[in-house]
Amino acid sequence: MLHYGRVTWLGDEGHAYVDDQALELLPREFEVLGLLIRRAPRLVPKRALIEALTERNLELGDGAAELYVSRLRRKLVGSGTTIRTMRGFGYFLALDSDEGAG
Repeated sequence: MLHYGRVTWLGDEGHAYVDDQALELLPREFEVLGLLIRRAPRLVPKRALIEALTERNLELGDGAAELYVSRLRRKLVGSGTTIRTMRGFGYFLALDSDEGAG
C-alpha cells in the first residue's frame, strides 16, 4: 500500500482510491499510477514509463504513454494530486498547491 496525498495505491489488490472512493482504472492506467506513486515526487522518465507498460510482444510508442497519462490525469481531477509533465524528460506526481506538501 502506497499513499501520496489523498491517493492510495494497493498494488497487491489491484485497486486505487482517493480517500475512500475507488478509482476506476484500466490495467495500464493502474500501472502508470503505481510507477508514479512509487517514485513520487521524483521524476519518472518517459522511457521508463513506456518500458513499464510494454509487454513482451508489444511495443508502445510515446503517444501511448501520453494517452495513459492523459486518461489518468482526468481520473485524478479533484483528488488534490496532479500529474505534471517536465517536457522532454518525463512525468511526476505533485500535490495541488492548496493541499500543501507531504
